[in-house]
Amino acid sequence: MLLLTAERLSTVLDEVTSQKPADDDYDQHEAYKYFHSCDSKAKLSILGSVDKSITNSMKGITFAKGMMDKLKELFNETDMKEGTPVTDHVLKMKNLFEKLETLDTSLTLKYKRYVIFNSLPTTYNPFICNFNMNRLNAELTEVDNMLQEVEKTLKKEKGEVNATEVKDSNSKNKRN
Repeated sequence: MLLLTAERLSTVLDEVTSQKPADDDYDQHEAYKYFHSCDSKAKLSILGSVDKSITNSMKGITFAKGMMDKLKELFNETDMKEGTPVTDHVLKMKNLFEKLETLDTSLTLKYKRYVIFNSLPTTYNPFICNFNMNRLNAELTEVDNMLQEVEKTLKKEKGEVNATEVKDSNSKNKRN
């Protein structure tokens, strides 16, 4: 998106593609040609910016807007879904980072934490704020452990309890 903006091509992502105008309207014909010229450049920029495995999923998409919509669809799956255990989500994100690094993409630890934090539901915002205010410098494994503790706390606040916690409390009561 940044490259398209820099090249003044991002307008093709907002405009609706029109049908080829009648031959007698010169202005509409020029606007049509200009749009398709910009759209072609934008498509080439998009295809040149992504991995080949991703470009294969864009076959048959004729306009840059469609390609960007497909990319959003592919990468919007990074948000944590409701009900997903936080540790599964962090593992998924770590796997995505590893895939990117195999493509010679260098990501800092701080950036990885930023991406993970921004993919979490808003219920994790107090933890994220505390983490950032205290300028904690934790590895992703430590962040995962911290988030698991937050998840337990959030579940307790909601009144949800883990089956193992119920068993533990029952066995303690029997011993007394």
